[in-house]
Amino acid sequence: MGEYEEILKDIEKKLGMIPDYVKFIPKNILEHDWAISKKTYEEETKIPGKYKQLIGLAGAIGMKSHYWAQSYETAAKHEGATDEEIAEVYNMISYDSRWDMILQAKNYEMETVKKEFKKEYELKYGKK
Repeated sequence: MGEYEEILKDIEKKLGMIPDYVKFIPKNILEHDWAISKKTYEEETKIPGKYKQLIGLAGAIGMKSHYWAQSYETAAKHEGATDEEIAEVYNMISYDSRWDMILQAKNYEMETVKKEFKKEYELKYGKK
């Protein structure tokens, strides 16, 4: 069995199947991508699985990726996220997107934003 077949076997072992979209990845790239995927999502890191999936969900929404939003929401539920936590992610993203559009429409200077956020959070949390 070749290296590519071993990777497919490992994917099937971890996921219970080989999704068709895996076949879109060139054979010489799949080894690299699968190794990164396992390190990011399968191994224990400083961020617990549920929070990784919720972060991924927020990122997918921000990228306007329906595919990955579906993936991360499903994975988050399997990692123990509640419907309320997922709804909170959707609310945060929609709220942040609204404010981002307002600031962009007003051509608000990034340096001003940085200074104001720094001051705001120092007042709220104390200086760091």
